[in-house]
Amino acid sequence: MKLLQILLTLAVLLSLAGCCRADAGANSMTVLYLDVGKADCTVLTDGAHTVLIDCAEADDGETLLSVLKENRISQIDLLLVTHFDKDHIGGVPEVLSSFSVLRVIEPDYEPENPEAEAYTAYRAALDNAGITPETISDSLEVSFGEMQLSILGTGGTVYEKNVDNNNSLVVTVTHCGNRFFFAGDMEKQRIADLLETGVASCDVLKIPHHGVCNKQLPALFAALGMKNAIITCSEKNPADEETIDALDALGCRVWQTVNGTVRMISDQNGIAISQK
Repeated sequence: MKLLQILLTLAVLLSLAGCCRADAGANSMTVLYLDVGKADCTVLTDGAHTVLIDCAEADDGETLLSVLKENRISQIDLLLVTHFDKDHIGGVPEVLSSFSVLRVIEPDYEPENPEAEAYTAYRAALDNAGITPETISDSLEVSFGEMQLSILGTGGTVYEKNVDNNNSLVVTVTHCGNRFFFAGDMEKQRIADLLETGVASCDVLKIPHHGVCNKQLPALFAALGMKNAIITCSEKNPADEETIDALDALGCRVWQTVNGTVRMISDQNGIAISQK
């Protein structure tokens, strides 16, 4: 009888442990790579603090707001804009008009088209919210609880090709020893410069530029050595097969947002991943 009770108790404990692993709990961080087509929007929250990395396109604003509300998020501690393309800043006005945003960080460069509708709407929304964004050229460290963000700019390097994409802020988020790398839309020129200075390994990489292939990607993948890769893409704009082949060759698991939002939960036990 005692043995049966012990076995039942162990079963209950294991079940509870499984629940804690699947759902965000104490000292955990949830990362949501949203299904918003060929656009970037990632939500990171530990329950007490929330960081947004990019805000997709203007049409995606309602989707983003719905996700934030579903996750009981009422305040954004940091909105981080990697660069000024419409598929990264389009949803910012909706967020700023609906949530308290305490801090905005953006790259320090002049966009290729400063008269673009999405960019002028972004600037107007910041003004209306009374927010002066911080511009980053070199590097910056930011922490929220167990979330540690390392934000890297171009260091003043001038790119004549693919200006907006190559000026993307590069962000590494470390939580409980787990490392998430966000590459913006940087292209081969910026990747080559980054590799020359050196990059640390990571567990998860948000693939740059929606999976568009370039000759520097295999070297970047090898340097980062990640086990999981996220590609923000759509049926209309799928990732290049060459990019997926390069990831497969490294034994990296590929998650594409065209198949649904990717949810990751980081804690001291590692990273749990699901998609829907």
